[in-house]
Amino acid sequence: MKARSLLSYRRAGRSYSLSVHCSDGWKSREVKDASTYLLKVRSPELSWTATVHSKTELQYPDNAPKLEPGQSYKLIVAISDEQNSENESANGLGFSVLSSKERKVVLGEQKQLESLGLEEGPTQYLIGYLYASRGLNAEAIQRLEAVSKKFMVPATERLLGELYMSVELPRQAEVHYLKSLELSKKEQDDEGQLRCRLALATIYSRVLGNSHAAGEHLEGVIAIAGKVGDDVTITEARKQLSELK
Repeated sequence: MKARSLLSYRRAGRSYSLSVHCSDGWKSREVKDASTYLLKVRSPELSWTATVHSKTELQYPDNAPKLEPGQSYKLIVAISDEQNSENESANGLGFSVLSSKERKVVLGEQKQLESLGLEEGPTQYLIGYLYASRGLNAEAIQRLEAVSKKFMVPATERLLGELYMSVELPRQAEVHYLKSLELSKKEQDDEGQLRCRLALATIYSRVLGNSHAAGEHLEGVIAIAGKVGDDVTITEARKQLSELK
C-alpha cells in the first residue's frame, strides 16, 4: 500500500480517476474520446513523465525515480496542452507514500481483522474501512468495489459513496448511494435511508445542480426523520428545501 488517496481528473462532467496501488500502479477510468494521456509526477526533487496509449492502467516503473516516504507528490494528467489537471482547480491530485513504520501498523491491523474468523464479505468490508480511516482511499475503493459484487449490503455501498465524494467523483458516489438506499429500503433500515438521502440531496443540490432530485430526497429525509422522531434533521432538511426554491 503506497499512496494515500485516489487521484482524480475531472473535466466537462466526465471523470478520469487514477489510483495508486501497492505496486505503484496508476489505474484510471477512461475519458471518452481520448486514447492518449500524458502523466506527470512532480515534487520539488522529482520529475517523471509517461505517455499512456489506449489503456487505463500504468505501472510506476522500477527504473523511475524513487518515491520517498513522507514526501508529497502531485500527479498531473494531460490530454492536450489545454486540457490538463494543472489548469483546473481540482483537488485530490496530491499523494504521499507510506513510511515503513506506517505500513507495518496498517498491515498489523489488517492481520488482526483477518484473524477474527469472519466470512469473506465482512472481513473485506472491515479492511476497506480500515484503509479509509487511514486515508488510503485508493486501496479502500479497490477492495470495496471488489467485495460489493458479492457482499451486497447498505454499509459497503454507502462507504463507497463517501469515499468517491472525498476524492471529488460525485457521479460514482451517486451510483453507490443509490444502491445503498435501495438496499436500506429492503432491510427497512431507516437510519441507512436517512444517511443516503441526505448525501444524495447534497450531491444533487451542490454538485450536479439538480434541484428537483435534491428536493425529492429532502422530502424523503423529512418523512423518515418524522418517523424516527429526529426533529433536528427535520429542521435542517426543511431549511435546505427552502433554499432550493
